[in-house]
Amino acid sequence: MKFKNKKKWYLFMILIIVSFLCNARLFAQMRDITGHEIVADMRVGWNLGNNFDSLGGDETAWGNPTPTRGLFPVLRDMGFKTIRIPVSWGEHVGPGPDYTIDPERLDKVEAVVNWVLDNGMYAIVNMHHD
Repeated sequence: MKFKNKKKWYLFMILIIVSFLCNARLFAQMRDITGHEIVADMRVGWNLGNNFDSLGGDETAWGNPTPTRGLFPVLRDMGFKTIRIPVSWGEHVGPGPDYTIDPERLDKVEAVVNWVLDNGMYAIVNMHHD
């Protein structure tokens, strides 16, 4: 599939990434509630900034430690219910015409999303800097 401009390509990639991260487990947990009820349930959130949105070699490029599975039960126990995960894909995309996202990067982001979900919290993946 070829795109004539980057905007359409980015929109397509957002759809692919969202589809990739929304696995069967998420659909099994869906509830019949309104958007207002979801937002009320999300309560206070925490930002996993400067990791996957850092512009550099890896998620420690801006001085933050690598996120681990053990971080999210601590955040949950502190009362956080929503985790924002800003991600910059630009430095992790191969050349055209395929523009393939680095599978290692996708795996790391998916792992963090799953750790959030495993702790009963909401995960918001934010495409950042791209």
